[in-house]
Amino acid sequence: MYYFDSHEFCPRCSLKLEHRKEFIVCPSCGHHIFDNPKPCVNVILGNNKGEILLVVRKINPFKGWLDLPGGFIQSGETLEAAAIREAKEEINVDLKVGGMVGNCTAEYKYDGLVYKLLVFVVSGKADVSKIRVGDDASSFKFIPKGKVLKAKICFPEVNKTLIKKYLNS
Repeated sequence: MYYFDSHEFCPRCSLKLEHRKEFIVCPSCGHHIFDNPKPCVNVILGNNKGEILLVVRKINPFKGWLDLPGGFIQSGETLEAAAIREAKEEINVDLKVGGMVGNCTAEYKYDGLVYKLLVFVVSGKADVSKIRVGDDASSFKFIPKGKVLKAKICFPEVNKTLIKKYLNS
């Protein structure tokens, strides 16, 4: 079930909501709930050997799989600030955000619900000798650019598409 579809009652007046294609509306008070995606940011960080950093996820979904460092953008946070925060939390580096690699939509299955996402990927630079795993990662690896698309990477429709875009830029 999509998270959007899990809303049954109006948060303002508690009456049953009507589900429409692009929004949910309360027939009593007129309150609307829109099907907006949750924004996320991932970071592509390389080293001087031409390799790309991937972390090993410590939590589900995809526990034990490779992933780009990143996560959800918090309320009131800019894309750049979120990338910097996530790099600090996951790999303990002070990230200098480079450029925008790209973005795409995705679905995130968690705790029995499916969330719609808008995923941004940025490139960045950091002192990779200081990498230490943090909150959501159990370890990290640098994968050669020529092998990264063959790796067991979670959310492959998103991560591999945007890594490929980075490699071709």
